[in-house]
Amino acid sequence: MIARILGVQRWPGKARHALRHNRMPLFWLVTAGTFLLLWGQGHLGAFWDGQSRGETEQCRVLRVVDGDSVRLDCGPGRENLNVRLYCIDAPETGQEPWGRIATEHLRGLLGPTITLETIELDRYRRTIGRLRQDGVDINLRLVFDGVAAVYPQYCVDSEYYEAEARARRNDRGIWAEPGPHQRP
Repeated sequence: MIARILGVQRWPGKARHALRHNRMPLFWLVTAGTFLLLWGQGHLGAFWDGQSRGETEQCRVLRVVDGDSVRLDCGPGRENLNVRLYCIDAPETGQEPWGRIATEHLRGLLGPTITLETIELDRYRRTIGRLRQDGVDINLRLVFDGVAAVYPQYCVDSEYYEAEARARRNDRGIWAEPGPHQRP
């Protein structure tokens, strides 16, 4: 079966590499591999889940999971959506008291409904998104208020780095005392 897919004959006496004559099996193998690679990285995932980069929608807040994750109800087919907040990393729940503080702060910033801007899907198939409440970028606000740090591996927006620098200069939140909570 593998030999047939690769276009190689099985008999040693007549073994010839058929790819000289037919490059289609190699083309399909490369195409399938590329597709699977992109799917695994989440680049195609948003397309297949009916989400588009930059798309905004009104959602009902179901639960604040922690300082950088929420569950939302965004309508039919998206009733229990896991959303990881784009560009930020808040202290984990076990990093007391900062994990609890970040979670409560996020809960206090959100109303019963918010606007979700979908950025992409991550490798865990969670929606990576930006939340807005009355036009305010909640993700950015969490960084500015010092309850979350910039997630440098995934953030390309300079305004987040500027907000973190201001929070550090003013010793706000997690920047008031050194420790592992500063880089969750």
